[in-house]
Amino acid sequence: MHRAAIVCTVTTAVPSQGLRDVRDEVREIVWKVGVGLGAGVLTGYLIVGPLARLAMLLLRVTSSPVVIGVTSDDGFTIGRVSRETFALVFICATLGGLAGVAYPVARIVVPHRGVRLALWTSLCATVGGAVIIHDGGVDFVLLTPTWLAVGSFIALPALGGLIIALAVDGISSIPSPGARTRIAIPAAG
Repeated sequence: MHRAAIVCTVTTAVPSQGLRDVRDEVREIVWKVGVGLGAGVLTGYLIVGPLARLAMLLLRVTSSPVVIGVTSDDGFTIGRVSRETFALVFICATLGGLAGVAYPVARIVVPHRGVRLALWTSLCATVGGAVIIHDGGVDFVLLTPTWLAVGSFIALPALGGLIIALAVDGISSIPSPGARTRIAIPAAG
């Protein structure tokens, strides 16, 4: 008995090749932005937000008891777990989503994966650290040790950026839903 395979191309019928190409490009862009947004929001919500809360707990424990009850530079009460924690996680999820939407651009600008991951992680650490860390105020004056406060809030954006990049790189290799694909259907003959 001879076996053969029938190879089919699954596509949607569109009136012109140019329109189909545009639709495919738009579908691909929407897929990559959606993957970045999802990876960023989930990373911020599930990883960076909770780790930021743990970092703040660690800083409270290692600091003088005087800091308990003081309002931080970002409006959180030091030493108290409350609904403010949800705000922190929401902020981390939102910032993660923004980073996730930006990362597909980095994939285009820096095609070499290793270089891109190193540059992206460094960029997230630099921008994140610059946004969070500032002179004066409570967070980096009263909370000690200062090296732990500064290091934590540079490492967290770096870790978040790296996780987002790895997730986007992994998921983006999957064809976008609705993309034209070739499938083989085994047939007996």
